[in-house]
Amino acid sequence: MTQKLHLLLIFFIGIHYSKAQCPPRDIELTSQTAVNNFITQYPNCTTINGDLKIEGTSITYLNGLSNITTITGDVKIKKTGLVSLNGLQNLTYIGKKLSIKENNFLVNLNGIYNLNYIGEELEIEENPLLNSINALGNLTHIGNGDEAITIKDNSKLTSLNGLGNVNTIINGSIKIKDNNLLS
Repeated sequence: MTQKLHLLLIFFIGIHYSKAQCPPRDIELTSQTAVNNFITQYPNCTTINGDLKIEGTSITYLNGLSNITTITGDVKIKKTGLVSLNGLQNLTYIGKKLSIKENNFLVNLNGIYNLNYIGEELEIEENPLLNSINALGNLTHIGNGDEAITIKDNSKLTSLNGLGNVNTIINGSIKIKDNNLLS
C-alpha cells in the first residue's frame, strides 16, 4: 500500500512541476486556442528560452501570454487578427529580434509598454492600420542587428513617438521608409 501511495505522490509532483515550467523549446502559436491554452499548460512560465512565433488570423488577443517577462530569442508576430498587443504587458526583455509584420488589423502596440530591451533588431513592417507605436516608450536598448530598426510600409503611422527613450543602438542601420503619413 505504501508503494502505491509513494507512486501516486510522485505522479502528482510530476504533474505539478510539468505545469510550473516553460516549454524547453521554441514556441509557435497559430490559433487563439493555442494562445489561450498557454497559460493553462504553463501557469508559472515567465521566461521562454527560445523564439516565440505568433501567426494566424484567428488570433485576436494575447492574454494567455500575460505571465511572460523574458523571451531569450526572437519574437515574431505575423498575419494575426490582433488590434493591439494587449496580453504582453509584463514583457520587458527580448534577447534577439522583435518582428511585427503583415498584421492587417493592428492599430497600435499597446500591451508592450514595459518592454525596455531588444537584443538585436526591431522590425515593424506592412501593418496597414498601425497608427501608433507609443507603447514602446520604455524601450531603451536595441542592438547588434544589421538593421537595428526597420519601420516601413505602415500607411497609417503618423509619428515615431515611442522611440524617444532609445539611448543605445549597438551596430546596425535605421531604415524608415514608405510610411505615407509619417511627417
